[in-house]
Amino acid sequence: MTEAEAPKRPLSHSEDEVIDVKKRMVGEPSGEVEVLLGKPRVTDEEFKVILSKATPAQRLRFIQRQISHYLSDENLSRDNFYHQKFQEASSREGIEHVMELKYILSAKRMLDIKATPEDVKEVLSTHPLNGISIEEISGTLYVKKTNGLPRYEGRKLFEKKKKFGETQETYHAAGPILFISNIPSTVKEWQQVKDAIQENQQVRVRFISPVSDSGCCFAWVCKSPESMSAVKNLSPVLEGTTLKVSLVDSDDKYKEFITTLKPSILNSRNKDLQRVHSEIISSPLDINGVLVRNFGSLRPLFNGLLESCDNGTKIALDSQAGILLQFVLDFHPRKSEKLCKSQRSLCGFEVAMGTFKEGSKKKCFMVVTKDNSTGQEYKEDFSISKCLESLRLMAHTIPKTDKRDFVKSLSFTTQ
Repeated sequence: MTEAEAPKRPLSHSEDEVIDVKKRMVGEPSGEVEVLLGKPRVTDEEFKVILSKATPAQRLRFIQRQISHYLSDENLSRDNFYHQKFQEASSREGIEHVMELKYILSAKRMLDIKATPEDVKEVLSTHPLNGISIEEISGTLYVKKTNGLPRYEGRKLFEKKKKFGETQETYHAAGPILFISNIPSTVKEWQQVKDAIQENQQVRVRFISPVSDSGCCFAWVCKSPESMSAVKNLSPVLEGTTLKVSLVDSDDKYKEFITTLKPSILNSRNKDLQRVHSEIISSPLDINGVLVRNFGSLRPLFNGLLESCDNGTKIALDSQAGILLQFVLDFHPRKSEKLCKSQRSLCGFEVAMGTFKEGSKKKCFMVVTKDNSTGQEYKEDFSISKCLESLRLMAHTIPKTDKRDFVKSLSFTTQ
């Protein structure tokens, strides 16, 4: 259920309440609120700061921000409640793409900040939003999407998390997977194709699928230090025709390959992938000059740093901690939002007390960036767990080392 579907208090507010909340929010612009208004997302705890410290101008900017979010194509493509209300009003009034304004004002955060129709009118008058307008029809205020509604797609379901060996970067971790095409129509037996591939003894085929009616099949080649370069040079000839050999490089082709495997072969490949991944995870790492015993050592190093540092501790970019934090942050699923590289520069990191969904508070890392134009500083928390979860699938790309002088704890000052 969306914010709009579950109003937590009556739609109307007395004039006294509106005056009261505006009186509490007068004065100089709050720097803390400015930082929050610059963030892509605002948590419930951060919203409380906006409620208590925002000036009237900042309050209106937040209202504009919420309207922009509620009526964005991204949100409307998933919000069934708003879609229904748009359709109902459009059908009733005979005007396309309109919805009563009261449904925007009934969203929880709009209720909490005591947004009024006058606020919305002022916001859209002074800071117009592309494709959004206010119209009065028979004495009732409506919002209109002048550029039309997006197609309703529903809530995004959580995708099944891919394992090592199921991503494009790791398809060939247990040996190259080949897609073979241009097989002559007279060739029906997979053994003929297998013999042609192995003729020059450059590679050894571990599994080959039946030849399809379209003259294609898949092959799984044994892993060796030279196997990847060897398969790229393969030009097998069968009955005078040169077969086309390519590495599987798409999700569709990979899934098709998996469907051709017998259960025993699939089980064998999974065991090989587990063995390869285990070797990778346990190998010593050299992360931009910081030597780490293995992948599993990263989390204890970060946890130890959080435990030993006070809130507000600044972490230099060129320190051991700064180097590792920069490296893992690159694998965060929302890295682009956290860094906003087109507008900001990375300044460093900081230890701070974060508030989590269940209401608990604990130390976390903040990424500190600075606006390239204004110099305004922004701080955004990020999850080390999410970074490591993504990095785990890419651990084979981290440079390995034979050195053994591993770091036991992370320094956070300039080296």
